[in-house]
Amino acid sequence: AMPFEWAASMHNLACAYYYRIRGDRGENIEQASSAYEQSLKVFTRKAMPVEWAQTTMTLATTYSKRIHGEKAKNIEHMISALEQSLEVRTREAMPNKWATSMTNLASAYVERIRGDRTENIEQAIDAYEQSSEVKTQAAMSVEYRQTSRLLANLLADESRWKEAAPAYAQALDVTE
Repeated sequence: AMPFEWAASMHNLACAYYYRIRGDRGENIEQASSAYEQSLKVFTRKAMPVEWAQTTMTLATTYSKRIHGEKAKNIEHMISALEQSLEVRTREAMPNKWATSMTNLASAYVERIRGDRTENIEQAIDAYEQSSEVKTQAAMSVEYRQTSRLLANLLADESRWKEAAPAYAQALDVTE
């Protein structure tokens, strides 16, 4: 048998369901989640850590789009999957992928229903700021702008105007 090829095919199938336009959106996301979970039976952290981390991160995105199930529980699954992927996608080993995962984690904390709202917001701010340390204006201008804008919007939503203004300025200063 060819387990790697099967797992890669399941991962590709998951991607196809995730982006599928036809059919029921909720069912497509469920099929994507199932296919990602199937591929993780081969893409284990021990055997294939890079593939495992990528698949775990993409599984997290399906939780963010999930229509079925309890929203709070889906967000918790998303946070857990992102945190797990960050154990392999470290800042030192994979800085760009780490920064992307940190931005996704920050967005998950913004949406988080469970836990202390203030603590969730602070975790989101911290994750956006850490991501911006890697997604610099010089290195990744588009991603830097996006992360700066997300941070600025969050700070503005929290009426933290003095902190939001420089984040908006950073987003506006980016040249393509």
